[in-house]
Amino acid sequence: RSSRIDSSSTVSPGLIMRLNFTSFSRPATGTPSPVTCLLSSTAPAGVAMMKLEGKTAFITGGGGGIGGGMAQAFAEKGMKLVLADIDLAHARDQAAEFGDSAIAIALDVTSLDSWAAAKAAAYARFGQVDVLCNNAGVGGGGSMATLTERDWSWVLGVNLWGVIHGVQAFLPGLLEQGE
Repeated sequence: RSSRIDSSSTVSPGLIMRLNFTSFSRPATGTPSPVTCLLSSTAPAGVAMMKLEGKTAFITGGGGGIGGGMAQAFAEKGMKLVLADIDLAHARDQAAEFGDSAIAIALDVTSLDSWAAAKAAAYARFGQVDVLCNNAGVGGGGSMATLTERDWSWVLGVNLWGVIHGVQAFLPGLLEQGE
């Protein structure tokens, strides 16, 4: 697997920077899988992307897949990594590839208490978080005709509320950092 971060980026005034990177995680087809990650920025539109070296990225679903591709790409830019995943064993395996510059954290994105604990662990280790990648996501696990209300609640809990919880947990701190 290889990844790269494109030099192209855009900044929305006062809030969000868009970082474009491509993860080549399907070597059999050679088809790149584009991913967009949001970063805090108070810089005006058109300002170049923040320097990533020495910064900290918090990646949900960080135990592999696209999250693993993000971790690799960020590590290549000199970033510290917080790999958060509901499967702590997978997150630990992934974090081991990056040595002391990465930690693995158990995170259930549907739980505000889990977010609070994960944020506290990230700040305790690295002092701050500069990039939040709300990457964790799930599918329903069957055809739409067979999905139950419980299945849909799970999908929405992870794919919608997980993102909202991540933004609620980290956005105030990202804005306070004023980068």
